[in-house]
Amino acid sequence: SSNTNEIHFMAIKSPEKGFEMMVPRQGNHEYSVTYCKNYFYVFSNITNPDFEVFKCTESLFALNDWKPFMKPKKGTRLTSFVIFDDFWVIGEMENMDNRPKIVSKETGKTKYIKVKERIHNISTGYNPKFDSDTLCYLTSSMKSPSEVWNYNMLTGEQRLVKKQEVKNIFRSTWMKQKRIWLEVLDGTKIPITILYNPDSSNKRNKYKRMFMTSYGSYGNGSEPGFNRNIYSLVNRGFVYAIPHVRGGGELGQKWHDGGKMMNKKNTFTDFIDCAEFLIEEGYVAKGNIVAQGGSAGGLLMCAIANMRPDLFKLIIADVPFVDEMNMMLDDKLPLTTIEYEEWGNPNEKKAFKYMLSYSPYNNIRTQDYPHMLFTTGVNDTRVGYWEPAKMVAKLRQTKTDNNLLLLKTNMSAGHSGGSRRFDYMKDLAYKYAVIFDIFANDIAEEASEKMKADNK
Repeated sequence: SSNTNEIHFMAIKSPEKGFEMMVPRQGNHEYSVTYCKNYFYVFSNITNPDFEVFKCTESLFALNDWKPFMKPKKGTRLTSFVIFDDFWVIGEMENMDNRPKIVSKETGKTKYIKVKERIHNISTGYNPKFDSDTLCYLTSSMKSPSEVWNYNMLTGEQRLVKKQEVKNIFRSTWMKQKRIWLEVLDGTKIPITILYNPDSSNKRNKYKRMFMTSYGSYGNGSEPGFNRNIYSLVNRGFVYAIPHVRGGGELGQKWHDGGKMMNKKNTFTDFIDCAEFLIEEGYVAKGNIVAQGGSAGGLLMCAIANMRPDLFKLIIADVPFVDEMNMMLDDKLPLTTIEYEEWGNPNEKKAFKYMLSYSPYNNIRTQDYPHMLFTTGVNDTRVGYWEPAKMVAKLRQTKTDNNLLLLKTNMSAGHSGGSRRFDYMKDLAYKYAVIFDIFANDIAEEASEKMKADNK
């Protein structure tokens, strides 16, 4: 199950007792446990979808014995909980800002770790010792490579331990990142994180181009962390945008629930609304967007291709889950019944009709489509290679345009691509070659105009 678990423990001093179960599995309950000085500290969503911390003893550990210990502040959710002898460290998330909060056990005073960039990822690292005053944490952003820091919780002193080395292509000084919020029709505010070269923002509108990517399923969001692969795009005038659509987990359980089961279409309309908003705000010209997503994100890509093909120039669907109905109706497949928790059970009429209304393979239309690139692997055990193959075959028969429609099948890869060290680079180079070929005329014209302007 993706939304429930159970934990067993054994007292090392009394191994003859064997393992005991903390709390058995029950629907939608996820928890983790830390043991410290005769107490269990339980990080759980049993009473709050945004998690809280409970405390119990090693002799009284049943659910009825759990005592509330720490709750999230209103409007925030807890993301982590780390114990030290003299401090608690609580990960708090509010409006996509993750703030590790350090609480002194002696005084109850709190303080937050300060990070140099407004938009960033921050998480606690490996902290195995209770009797330490030093917290290890990790941080990164779309502008900055990942860094490992040690933070002295007594003095507030910070020390950089390790920084990801990036050679040649990376220069952060000329890039800007920002987060903007779009309010959609139902009143929900969708965050969009973008990275761009401000020198490109004053170009003539017809040259503005964008790379949009998202996932939006299983409560897994698209975090705006460091990715060295995007800078050759930004350097060529692309705005890199991540719409944090519902179905992901960026804003807590409600965000996941808002884009799963009978709310799944919100994931697709959020992405489309974000694309339209970015066009209206002048970040990109209509029809100049490259959209990319993989697996369940590939379902998103193919759904938006069916719904609003006019918004996009190229759609890249990596190992895409596109033949949803046939897969979800086959309960002999090992993952199918688990997937009922995310998509619904098609044996129920209401769920069947809803899933059929957006399943990409079943909703291909007689219309123009953008350029499209599908990738898959023969050894993919999560999304069969036949799914994108069927999608491409049906598109070839149905679509009314002459745009590129490519299916690239790796004969040895699985769901995560090839296993050899540099296979992912070859796959990425192929995708970028397709992108730059499609935009070749625009890039050449823009460069020519810039050269003429510089000469003047």
